[in-house]
Amino acid sequence: MTEELERAIAEIRQEFCAGLPERMEGLGAALAELSGGFEPTAAEKLWRQAHSLAGTAGSFGLPDLADPAQELSALGRSWLERGTVPPDDLSAARSILNTLETRCHARLVGGENQEDL
Repeated sequence: MTEELERAIAEIRQEFCAGLPERMEGLGAALAELSGGFEPTAAEKLWRQAHSLAGTAGSFGLPDLADPAQELSALGRSWLERGTVPPDDLSAARSILNTLETRCHARLVGGENQEDL
């Protein structure tokens, strides 16, 4: 890989990491909406945003973000398919989101190139 290409990829990855707080806010808002009961629009929003985060983080080689985002995506998808949000699933989703927020914060504070999160 050329030095120029490596710099371009690093810049794009940095932009991705800079946008993590906004992504976490969107996921949190969708989950908060679902706390009051199943809402198809909120479930779809959660699923799509988590799915997007999982794919993008995976593309940038960030499994510490991609893996929990994939778990959250799977929960959102299952809620859409079942038309309900079981209380245990909601608790699990909150825990996953908390993990994501902690890891995102660590990347922003400690630098986006942290590999050992």
